[in-house]
Amino acid sequence: VRFNWLLNQKPRERPEGADSMAPSSVMCGGLFAADKAWFLHLGGYDPGLKIYGGEEIEIGFSAWQCGGSVMHEPCSHVGHLWRSHKYWSNQVYRIDNDDVTRNRLRVAEVWMDEYKALAHL
Repeated sequence: VRFNWLLNQKPRERPEGADSMAPSSVMCGGLFAADKAWFLHLGGYDPGLKIYGGEEIEIGFSAWQCGGSVMHEPCSHVGHLWRSHKYWSNQVYRIDNDDVTRNRLRVAEVWMDEYKALAHL
């Protein structure tokens, strides 16, 4: 997985048959495994982020800048339910796109230093 300057995650193309671990720019949202001590050493999720969005970029950036890495393991198996818009329309909480944008801008502000101006949100 890689990111773009909208601070979205994007699939990374891999050569046909590549099945070994490879470095990744960011993690896939809630689809990751981490050593608990390392995750807590990084500070866990930024408490300044609101309900949803930006955490996949933030964890990747904090890992890089604190001496760690994010690795993609193509042979791993993770279950994740992609829900329809009908499911989300009846949620008890609303995910506001402004909050997602705010979170991404916070990640840029906290982790990107002089490169934050490249984030086009």
